[in-house]
Amino acid sequence: MQEVSEIETPDAPETPPEEPAAQPAPEPAEAVEPAEAEAAPESPEPPKPPEPEPPAERESLEGRLAREFLELQAECPEVDGVDALPDAVLRDAAEMGRHLFDSLLRYRYAQSRRVEEARASRQRAAQSALGSLRAEPEAPAAAENEAMLRGVWN
Repeated sequence: MQEVSEIETPDAPETPPEEPAAQPAPEPAEAVEPAEAEAAPESPEPPKPPEPEPPAERESLEGRLAREFLELQAECPEVDGVDALPDAVLRDAAEMGRHLFDSLLRYRYAQSRRVEEARASRQRAAQSALGSLRAEPEAPAAAENEAMLRGVWN
């Protein structure tokens, strides 16, 4: 059977099938340039260096460190001067706002832990070693072995 739409009637003039009305294409909300569309997402800005401290804060920092150094010398007379302190101690006290004595104790504790870890590591390595690689004197041969060796070589 033929479908109704495919049946041709001789009386009816041939008319082309109706085309749906052309609808305008929807316009994009924003016009994007091809270069912008292919561009990689923006990378984050590099961190800015810390701004220099105002003179009043710098003076107060220097004053605080000077007072704390006098307290430090009272507790630790072996510290001769500021030059005797490691840079890490001064930097920690200034940047982190810690007391100079506290920074020195933290530094000394960290150093002692590193020394202790290195000592423990060497000790573990020595315990796990198989022994010396130098040739050791041969152990005296058993009497049976000596007799056999004399018989083979003589």
